[in-house]
Amino acid sequence: MDRQAGTDAPAPHEEASSHSQEPDDDLADFIIDDDDDDDNNNGAGSPAGADSEGSAGPTLSRARTQGPASLMPEEFSQLDVPTSFKTYVQYLIYWICNGRRALVVSDEIARYFYLGYITVARVVDSVEQSLVASSAWVDDFRTDMYRFPEFAATPIHGVPGCEACHFRQKRTATFRVTLSGEPYSRRMLAPPRPGEAPAAADSGSSSSDADSVVSVADSGGPAMYNVGRTCKARSELCHELHHYCYRLAAQIDIALQPSSPGSADPDDLVTALEEQGTTDQLFSEFKDMLSRSKSGFAA
Repeated sequence: MDRQAGTDAPAPHEEASSHSQEPDDDLADFIIDDDDDDDNNNGAGSPAGADSEGSAGPTLSRARTQGPASLMPEEFSQLDVPTSFKTYVQYLIYWICNGRRALVVSDEIARYFYLGYITVARVVDSVEQSLVASSAWVDDFRTDMYRFPEFAATPIHGVPGCEACHFRQKRTATFRVTLSGEPYSRRMLAPPRPGEAPAAADSGSSSSDADSVVSVADSGGPAMYNVGRTCKARSELCHELHHYCYRLAAQIDIALQPSSPGSADPDDLVTALEEQGTTDQLFSEFKDMLSRSKSGFAA
């Protein structure tokens, strides 16, 4: 495995994805311009300035350095989402193998990984905010939904009032939503930006990360709400989108378990997941989630 001298930094995976050869028609409605706001409950911050860092790492392949994502954020009309998704999966594999700690990499490799991540994050957050999230939700429900990574909905006999929205007196609750799990900072799932110390990414201490202000000790345990069917459907999908990177990392972790990721070569694991079709399956599920977002209902 090629590494930058003096570091444990991985070289970008060179195997080209068949997805990257042409735009994916299924993603045409989710192409994000650089004018879109990526700070809406993102927890990752803007990639502005990522290209201002000098190139200090190994030379990347032409296919990697000349793609549309490499021009972000100064000039681009559309993002290569399939390739960016694969790049982010690659980063998560390295992250898991590194004990779930941010990697120490050159600015060039940091930029490579960060652009893959921020492309995926922008698409997901844009869909969440523009198509799924509801301004009718009360603050407590929205906060708990963003805070807790686990969502469960149980049918109940109809009771007056939806506790999730401002129309509570006009709605009948037919589901009990339970939000649980250990609160976390989404910033920990983002690669370090070029020039950023890995400790900053691991700590989740960025002032733009609204999720990081909630500690496990202050979480108060599971939160439960009686909600109507519309709020249940929309919030279930919104929760899936908001915690997507968390869930993706968990899926990759499960897929890697038979290979003992703590001792295996990350490059070999990247190749293995591609050859097994796991990466393609994860991307297919990603596209399905975005498609379901058009109607605002979870499966």
